Amino acid sequence: MATEKATPQSKTEFTRCLVIQVEKMVKESGEIEGFDAEKWVGDWLQHPIPALGDKKPVELMGTTDGQDIISRILAQIQSGAYA
Repeated sequence: MATEKATPQSKTEFTRCLVIQVEKMVKESGEIEGFDAEKWVGDWLQHPIPALGDKKPVELMGTTDGQDIISRILAQIQSGAYA
């Protein structure tokens, strides 16, 4: 039985989801005033991340697995488990 891989979201849709995720994280920290989540996400996606083997998150956005990894990295940043 063959299993079908889920289709990844478009980069635009996925970026929108990341912005929402980051806004929620910042809101939970209580420091949302003046924070531009869209700009932060845009910048973060373009910088090498040690937890990704120094790859840029944007390099992983084309697959569902890559999108899952990126979302998990953001969650780890919030929880303090970022490595």
